[in-house]
Amino acid sequence: METRAAEQLAVELTTAFENGDLETIERIYAPNFILWRNIDDREEGRAAGIQSIVNLHNSFAKIRLERLKRSFFDGGYVQQFVFSAVTHEGVAMSGPMCMVILIEAGRILRVDEYYDSVQDSRSEKGHA
Repeated sequence: METRAAEQLAVELTTAFENGDLETIERIYAPNFILWRNIDDREEGRAAGIQSIVNLHNSFAKIRLERLKRSFFDGGYVQQFVFSAVTHEGVAMSGPMCMVILIEAGRILRVDEYYDSVQDSRSEKGHA
């Protein structure tokens, strides 16, 4: 996949993730999509990966990926960012993340997600 097409897919995925646009996510995830997270060291298939986005949007009123940096390579890209969110109760949180994203045939094949929970910073409002 050319870098330009990968860049477009990266923007589409980020926008869909932030907005909870499941129709777009379902279209761009490959049928054999795999999600791996460092926080539980488990691989999940496509349905569970999509459900995790639903769960995030049920937990948070607002989700943003800030300070995005992307580096493209043949077959995918690395995306570094700060995950920022606000709960429905108004509690803000943020933390650094990195995703290694593999692309095959114009679709997202795999996401390896690294979240630094040690640097998870929550706002004082409603947080003990």
